[in-house]
Amino acid sequence: MSPARDTIATTDPTTDRVGFFGGLAFWSQRHPWSALLLWILAVAVIAVGARSAGSVYRNDFTLPGTTPRPPPTVEAARLRAGGR
Repeated sequence: MSPARDTIATTDPTTDRVGFFGGLAFWSQRHPWSALLLWILAVAVIAVGARSAGSVYRNDFTLPGTTPRPPPTVEAARLRAGGR
């Protein structure tokens, strides 16, 4: 048989949290709209930071002191192997 609905809980929800993340989960549950706005703000800050940092990626595979050659084609590889 289940307990009556008007009984008081024996544990305090504020003492069940464990560490930083437990407290964060408790706060997020108590303030859902604030937590959502903080997530949106965090994503916006990361996006703006990434855009302002720019892109330093370059697809450059050259070595100093060498001349670039085109890659061998499949046909050239077949001819070298003596295949048809």
